[in-house]
Amino acid sequence: MTLENKEFENADEHKTDVENNGNKPAENPEDIKTETDEKLFTQEQLDKIVKDRLEREKRKQEAELEEARLKEQGNYKELLEKAQQTIAELENEKTAYEQKQSISTKLNSKGIVGEDVDKYFFYVKSLIDSGKEEDEAVQQVVSDFVTSTQNTFGDATQSLGKSVSPDPKSNEDLGREMFARLRK
Repeated sequence: MTLENKEFENADEHKTDVENNGNKPAENPEDIKTETDEKLFTQEQLDKIVKDRLEREKRKQEAELEEARLKEQGNYKELLEKAQQTIAELENEKTAYEQKQSISTKLNSKGIVGEDVDKYFFYVKSLIDSGKEEDEAVQQVVSDFVTSTQNTFGDATQSLGKSVSPDPKSNEDLGREMFARLRK
């Protein structure tokens, strides 16, 4: 193929492209240059622009994640404090219950039962709160209240003196008493 044939073939290809695309071929080479005079970036400049954009997006995403983590951590911190407070309350209730059971058992062993245990429990508890040991407090309450109560009231039959049995009555006397009651 000669040079003339190559140009002819190139012209046919160019004509086919123009017909297919609907583009008009540039009539002179200066027009082509002005169409492409737009600002062009080098590969290094494009890489830097993309890198800067990616870094900004990454920092933004990290900030959002950090904010979400801190918010979540704050929620967990509140939940942890509430749970610890509930645990402390339950432990205090358990300790109080165990102490009441222990004091009640000791009062029962000293002969105090029923409602008296509840009544004397508060005295024992106040002595324990003031610094006495549990056994010592129970013993003091028993000696102070129970013994003094028994001494004050004692045996009810003792205060009446010697009991006297009534004289036996005859059948006539019993009949008269019954007749007198019926008349009334």
